Amino acid sequence: MIPKVTVVIKVRYPAQSTVKFIERLCEYGFEDIILLVTNKSQMTAERMGILSERLSFQLIMNDGKREDVALREVLDNIEDSREDIIGVVIVDGNHGYCAEDVMTVARELSGSPDKIVFGCRSDQDSRLLSVKFIYTFFLGNNISDVLTDIKGVPMTCLDAVKETKGVGMAYNTRLFIIMNKYKLEYVTVPVSEDDNGDIIESEIIDFWLILKIYWIVFKKVISFLICSLASTLVDISLFNVVLYFTKGALTKKKSIFLSTIIARVISSLFNYTMNRKTVFASNESVGKSMRRYYILAVSQMLVSSVLVSALTTAIKADNQGMVTVIKMIVDTVLFFISYNIQKKWVFGNKGTAKDIRRI
Repeated sequence: MIPKVTVVIKVRYPAQSTVKFIERLCEYGFEDIILLVTNKSQMTAERMGILSERLSFQLIMNDGKREDVALREVLDNIEDSREDIIGVVIVDGNHGYCAEDVMTVARELSGSPDKIVFGCRSDQDSRLLSVKFIYTFFLGNNISDVLTDIKGVPMTCLDAVKETKGVGMAYNTRLFIIMNKYKLEYVTVPVSEDDNGDIIESEIIDFWLILKIYWIVFKKVISFLICSLASTLVDISLFNVVLYFTKGALTKKKSIFLSTIIARVISSLFNYTMNRKTVFASNESVGKSMRRYYILAVSQMLVSSVLVSALTTAIKADNQGMVTVIKMIVDTVLFFISYNIQKKWVFGNKGTAKDIRRI
């Protein structure tokens, strides 16, 4: 029995292999097929229009929009007009996939209706090992094929795909980030290496592409660092301002204490607000996230103090320079731990796919 899915085929340049691909899908029994042509051409429109009548598929010509925007419009239409399908199989018709691959993904989607299904090839470029590493250790994603362009998406997860921007590996990276953020599960299935003709316009794997992927993954960490530095600047500035205006009215000890408290409270509120709104774009309630934020802040301060004291004692660090180095190392490690705790616990989004925001 054919799973009840809509098949969306993206192609930039329809070729004879595209026609054979659709013919094979029809032979398998797929009845709801959409061909999205992202390269605008009058000749292509006329030729594929004739074929669509013969093979009974829906032809959509992209009207100069970006590929991700055109795909989102197609998925919007599917969501509004099809109530009886379990999901959508999205496949790039220029990347050598075959009808058997679509069937494999569709069947897995039928058996895993709440998980996104990725079709993965085994033969991978060695230059992608560093990308796999950051996927594994920073996104918690062990997918074997980072260039995969065939996926089965259940209707409950369709918004994740609709709101993902970009093309190729950049698109996949952003999708994996969204899935990680909203705890969307996935499964993988093996697909053929290349059975649909020549792969057209394969992504050029070079230094700039790898750098772009690193930026997509680490830009939130960089934003987190910038907010932390800005908060430190606010703290130091407020400390000096309050100290200046109170040193004549209070004793030196009381003036320093009051300045420290006022500066720390305001700078921490500034840091909390920036992290919640700018870095993590959290929809968690203010009361709950603020309570967790200050629990983490106090815990981090205490852990830092205990670790620095323990390490300086253990290695018998007598001079201030060595103590400073130890504190810098400890606080750097705690910085990355704090980032992950804030991302998952303090500002973790608990919503469904409907709450997904653009990344």
